[in-house]
Parts: sequence; structure tokens; C-alpha cells
Amino acid sequence: MNENIKDSKLNLFDTLSDSSAKEAARFVDKLIYKVSEGLLRQGVIDPKGKTTAEVATEILPYIKKILNSDQLSWIIDHTKDLLQTARSYYSNEQYELSNLFYALWFEHWINDLIISAALRKGIEQKVIKQIIRDTDLFRGKTSWLLELLDVPKLNKKHLERIKKIIESRNSFVHYKWQRINTENDKPSEITKSNLMDIDKTIKYFQAFKHKFLYSGVSKDQLKRKIIDKTIEQIT
Repeated sequence: MNENIKDSKLNLFDTLSDSSAKEAARFVDKLIYKVSEGLLRQGVIDPKGKTTAEVATEILPYIKKILNSDQLSWIIDHTKDLLQTARSYYSNEQYELSNLFYALWFEHWINDLIISAALRKGIEQKVIKQIIRDTDLFRGKTSWLLELLDVPKLNKKHLERIKKIIESRNSFVHYKWQRINTENDKPSEITKSNLMDIDKTIKYFQAFKHKFLYSGVSKDQLKRKIIDKTIEQIT
């Protein structure tokens, strides 16, 4: 947290107690981070070839506009919670439930990638919503749609691993109550085998999206350098 923010010329925290001022400062730090993240991921600001100060200067008008607004709106990101839940179930050997939440994580991940790429193309929100709703996951969202949006191709090996997880999830969610031979068919073990090396696949997808959306700007640069520079310019 940047303590200088308490002395902001915007007089944001002049009437607050020390504890309230610190809490408000943390909120503004988070606000600046989220706004900065959104501007970069949607391509509104391109950090390529720019210094931290130059990026912060471009972010500043958006921050001031939000701080002067009477209303704030947020997009809730569930991916962190979904991933934690998937890993927790796996640790408890509840592989079907773990598989379910890994599948949900990927669907959130691919939709976020598509929405961000579509916004960069200037596609309207209502059209993007329709694209997300009407496009099949593996016959569209991970193939021709990405190409249309100028997103690089996804690694086939990691896609194949995710495809098995999605298929297993579908069998579990849309359960058919079929008889199985427990000596030869062990669904739980098959599901467990599908999740082997899943962390490598998750890391691949996370790195892929970060590289595409943030043009090489690391999370540390975004959280520390750009935010601090933006706060300096506010104050």
C-alpha cells in the first residue's frame, strides 16, 4: 500500500480515522490495479515500448473519471476459487468433483479470453454475449473463433487433456445410470488419470493468456510499478 495516497490532492481521506484511511487506501490500490488490468487486457492501452511512467500517465484519466463517478461496477472473477476447489477435491481423492471444477475453470478461462479478444476488435457487448452462448466449446471456441479474433493457436496436447476432462465432466453431470463392471471399469481411476499433469496444463493456459492480453507486462510490474506510478501522479 502506498501511504502517500493519504495526502492526495483529491482529499479522499482527510476526514477519515487512520484505520479507515488505510482501508480506503487499500481499496484505491485495488481499484487502480483492476482498472489498469482491464485497460491492458482489452487493448485500450498498449504497454509495448512504453515506460512505466508513460503507461501510468495513460491510465490516470480513467482512474480520475472513476473516482469522480457516483457508481462503480465490477466483474466477478471466479477462476481462482474454481481452481482452489478443484485442487481441494483432488487432495481429498474426490476425483469426479475435482474434474468438474477443473472443467468449469477452463470454461471460464476460454470465455474470458474470447471476450477480451473480441473487445479489442471493437465488437459490441451484446454480440460478444451471443457468440459466447452460441459457439461450441471444442468445435468453435478453441479453434476457428480464436483465429478470427487473431488469438494464437492453443497447444494441441493441453487442449486434448482439457477435452478429456470436459468429456468426463459431461458424463458426470449428465449421468445416464448405466451398469458397469467394477472389476474392469473404474470411472474414478479413469478420471484421476485424466487429471495427471493438470497443473502443467493450467500453468500453460495462464501463461498463454497473460502473454496475449498484457503484452509481456508481468503481474509484479502491474501491481507494484504501474500502480505506484499512477498513485504518484494522482498525489
